[in-house]
Formats: sequence, C-alpha cells, structure tokens
Amino acid sequence: MSRYFSRRAALVLLGLACLPGAVRMAFAEPAYPSRPVNIVVPFAPGGGADIVARTLAKSLGEQFGQSFVVDNRCGAGGVIGTTIVARAAPDGYTLLFAPSSHVVNPAVMATLPYDTERAFEPISLVASATVLLGVNPKVPASSLKDFIALVRKPENNRLANYGSAGNGTPFHLVSEQFKRATGVEMQHIAYRGGSPATTALVAGEVPFLFETAITLSPFAKSGAVRLLAVMSKQRTPLFPDVPTIGELGYPELTFSNDYGLYAPAGTPPAVIQAMAAAVAKAVRSPEVQATLTAQGTVPVGSTPDELRSYVHREIKRWKAVAQTSHITLN
Repeated sequence: MSRYFSRRAALVLLGLACLPGAVRMAFAEPAYPSRPVNIVVPFAPGGGADIVARTLAKSLGEQFGQSFVVDNRCGAGGVIGTTIVARAAPDGYTLLFAPSSHVVNPAVMATLPYDTERAFEPISLVASATVLLGVNPKVPASSLKDFIALVRKPENNRLANYGSAGNGTPFHLVSEQFKRATGVEMQHIAYRGGSPATTALVAGEVPFLFETAITLSPFAKSGAVRLLAVMSKQRTPLFPDVPTIGELGYPELTFSNDYGLYAPAGTPPAVIQAMAAAVAKAVRSPEVQATLTAQGTVPVGSTPDELRSYVHREIKRWKAVAQTSHITLN
C-alpha cells in the first residue's frame, strides 16, 4: 500500500512539473492579493497625489476585499518614496503612486538611485489633474493677453515674479516654458510645495503661479485668486468660462499633473494586468468619477503599455525643457 501511494504521489508531482507556470502557481500560491497592499505616495498627506491615491485605494480595497494602505514617504522631490518602491520585492504588495514629478526628475536630476524606465513596471495612468494659471486679484489684468502686456512693461518688473511648488518641479518647468513662449523676463520664487506657494499667491507675495485645480479651486471660487487660463487641452467643468492655454495661442504649453501607478520591475504580468483592470474599473465607477471631477481631476485608467509610452515620451519632453532652461538639481 505504501509503495502504491508513493508511486502515485510521484506521478502527481511529475504531472505538476509539466504544467504551465501559471497553472503551477495556482497550486502553489493563493490568489493575489492575499494580504494588504502598500501604495507608496512620495509626497506629503493632503496634496493632490495623496487625495487621488486614497480615492483609488478605497475602490481597490472594495474590489479585491483586501486592504490597500496609502503610505506617504515624502522627501527629495519624490525620490525617497520612489526609491523605496524600486528596491521593494516585485510581488505586487508594494506599489508606487506618483505624479508628473516621476517623469520630470530624470530631466532635472543628474543622478537618481534608480532608472525611471527600467526599475518599474507601469500599471496605469490613473488620472490627470487640471493645472490652472492663477493671479492675485490685485493684479490689474483680467485676461492672459492683458497680463502679458502688463508684465512686459519695465516698471512692472515685480509682477513678473512667479511662485512654484519648488525647484525642479513640473510647475517650475512649465513656468519656464511660459517665460520663453511669452518673451517676458521672470524671476522664480520657490516654495516647499503647492500649498505654501498658493498661500503666498493669496497673500500677494507672488503675483502669479501655475498650480493644480485641487489646490487653486477653493481660492478661485472665493475670489482670492483670479484664473487666466486652463493648461489642459479641454476646459474644466469647474470653471467653464476660463479658456485653455491653447485657445489663447500657446498650445505648446499644454500641461496636466498626471498620476501613475507603478510596481517594481519583475512583478508578475498577471499581477500587473489584474491591477490595471481594477484601476480601469475604479475610474469608471460613478463614485470615483464624482470625487475626482469635483477636484478638477480627469479619470483616465490607461493600459500598462500606454503608461510605458507616456513615461518614455514625457521624460524626453522635460529633458528638452530642462536643458533649454538650464534647470538642474544636485
């Protein structure tokens, strides 16, 4: 009897060894995810990336019946949190949720502790945050044309100072693009984040800046900020009367703060596909769409290949901007 069972067990094991890898995995491992998933956001709580990540995490948790925990690891323009994910085990339990800084950092930083294109498996471009050009209401200009004419006058040099969320951020680079496109000499004043920069705008410390609708909308609705342009290709439902930058003659300045979800390189394709499908389902849900659009954020839910192409294209774009503007960070 024992020899019979031993022989039978050997045959079973031999049969399993001959099965395709995906089938063998089904015998060896529980379905993904079988434990909580960590979503690293490389910026502080309360910002745009954090808000969208938490909205997504809630939906993913409901779909998979498992916890998706947002873990804020801020510092060094997003590099600290991104490095944590690059070095994590490629098992799908540590993911990166990053805004456009993910594709801007390779353009402005001479060295990074990871290769942005090779260290990660793209999952999905989750959403795009609308970016607005806002001015302090004391600035005597009600349109972009009036504003450019105003700051071109030598006596209005102070009005050409612009604020941003920090050196080397996407908002810094798009401001430099604006500077070249308009031919106006402007002075950059960097802050430690979009919220401090917006506070400075409202207080009149800087006359204008580019920031996301998530950050600027409350102030624009209260009259503390005047909006001159929407940087996206389409107008935002939040402010339907504000023209796009393309409508105003500067289509090359079109820009949005794009949020992508990534996994460490080497993560199993089945995990990547499962997550991409779940993200697509999440951004199609009425609840998520309502939450995002109320903040001026457009749901996307791309495929992994579409996000891969986006990363490659955007790194090239921002490298060109950084080189032309001589923007580098040590």
